[in-house]
Amino acid sequence: MNELIKITEKDGRQLVSARDLYKGLQIAQRFSRWVENNFSLFDEGVDFDKCTSSTVVNNGAVREIDDYVITLDMAKQLAMMVRSQNGSRYRNYFLAIERRWNSPMEVVKRG
Repeated sequence: MNELIKITEKDGRQLVSARDLYKGLQIAQRFSRWVENNFSLFDEGVDFDKCTSSTVVNNGAVREIDDYVITLDMAKQLAMMVRSQNGSRYRNYFLAIERRWNSPMEVVKRG
């Protein structure tokens, strides 16, 4: 399966970057507006945590920007809310990752 988005594991949870998901879903509105409109449906500390990441700006300098680590479940729900072919593609990807994560072989490996 081709990786659409980088998924990390921490404390038994699968996490993705909100900015990476935002870019992958090709959301038309500003990132901060998208967060404001959608993250109120979720619980901070449970579904997502605020963090920072960095980006390179036009002059080559590195600038810190706000980001969020979000659970795979939240990412899947956000992808479902985007009514586009991209949203469907990401949702199906997250469902496949979830099925693989919950397969008996993977559960035994983590145990």
